[in-house]
Amino acid sequence: MIRQRKLKHYKTIEELPEDSEEIFCDDFVDTHYPNRPLELETLSLYEFAKWFDIQKQQPSSEFEYYPMLGKTINFCKKREIPFIINHWKYKVDTQSEDYFYALLLLFKPWRDCEKLIDGCRNYTEAFAKSKEHLPEALKYHEKVSLIDIAVENAENLAAQETEKLTGNEEPKSQYSLPVDCLTQKIDRLNEDQRRIFDQVTRAMSSGNETSSIIRSFISGSGGTGKSFLIEILVKWNKIVRENDTAVAAPTGLAAYNVNGLTIHRLLHLPVEQDGTAKYKPLSDSALKTVRSYLNNVNLLIVDEVSMISNITLLYMHLRLTEVFDSR
Repeated sequence: MIRQRKLKHYKTIEELPEDSEEIFCDDFVDTHYPNRPLELETLSLYEFAKWFDIQKQQPSSEFEYYPMLGKTINFCKKREIPFIINHWKYKVDTQSEDYFYALLLLFKPWRDCEKLIDGCRNYTEAFAKSKEHLPEALKYHEKVSLIDIAVENAENLAAQETEKLTGNEEPKSQYSLPVDCLTQKIDRLNEDQRRIFDQVTRAMSSGNETSSIIRSFISGSGGTGKSFLIEILVKWNKIVRENDTAVAAPTGLAAYNVNGLTIHRLLHLPVEQDGTAKYKPLSDSALKTVRSYLNNVNLLIVDEVSMISNITLLYMHLRLTEVFDSR
């Protein structure tokens, strides 16, 4: 299973001994969690990331904390308020190996992630072997499965109702959808939201390759309903066009607020460190992963776009042309 890690600054790497393999920056998954204290041996990565901060200075005695294992002197201090954990979400039906590997990585305690496969032929079998001992992973899996079933049922209903309307009866409008909640939400759009919604959906439904290309900048102060409009567009695209929408934002919190990913994570963009990061094409394996994730995507929405630099916008363009093999 291929995972990405952030390299140390090239000057730091140059100063390392020639035989040193410590070229990666410390991170929560590959460094801190495997070196968690013995007192937290049975704690999963999900719970560890949810409840503990890592710091170099020893916390005061009023906090619950433990010294970390490993070469570097670090401490893990328990938070008073747990973090909300956001992570890459795979599709169980089309990305089963990545999906079950992620469940094992998050919810099964481990010191060496390579042992998660537990002698099985693949991670799907490894999860089936361990699932009875992973109640939190089972709850997560059941929740995802229920959501997938609900979406599938909604799509089937849409197809059935569309067949009923193929006779002499004409649909009342292009938004006469069989999914009541979507219809109701569309009706709740205000004048400005509806104008943008109509502009986007009309272009996507035109069938003209040129006119269906949308490059729009939507601006509005906080509380004007941008996130609500994004939600409607994502659902409309899924039910009506049977396509996925990639939703991204420049920061983790902004991405979480619109149920998306950071733009760097979505497109595997380089992260700035002491200057402008250099753009590099993806490896064959990474490119295959991104293409698989974006396979059914026909709409990209970036929230908080004003926070994105012109360099990042350029890198987004380069990555998308690379992924979709376009110019």
